[in-house]
Amino acid sequence: MLRIQLIPAKEIVKVTEDGKADFGKMKELLDEISALTDASQNFVIMVDARQITPGLSTVDLWYLARELHEHGTTFNRRSALLVRPDAINSAQLFALFAQNRGFLVNAFSSFEEAVDWLLPSSEASAAPPLQSP
Repeated sequence: MLRIQLIPAKEIVKVTEDGKADFGKMKELLDEISALTDASQNFVIMVDARQITPGLSTVDLWYLARELHEHGTTFNRRSALLVRPDAINSAQLFALFAQNRGFLVNAFSSFEEAVDWLLPSSEASAAPPLQSP
């Protein structure tokens, strides 16, 4: 049985007063996600970051994607990043950087689309191509 691990990023990441996350805090999010998941379980991850205002640079997104390998098998399964519509370009860029490293990460602004992609009955066996940001 497949479980979806829904992680509300706002509850884990301590953001600035205006809701913006920085690179260090996003690295902490990856650590927290890894700590919350059990490698022996069959699960996929959805990070709900809709309450976080985009604020990472392209270089930060690249380094953040590079950090995924530091967390063992946590990100070796499908992971969906759910963001606000105004943050989708940055999220898709992060997903593209992660995909280039072999991770099944994708970004969505629709909860339903994210769940459809995460479920095993989804037609895609790998991350679908992203549109250019």
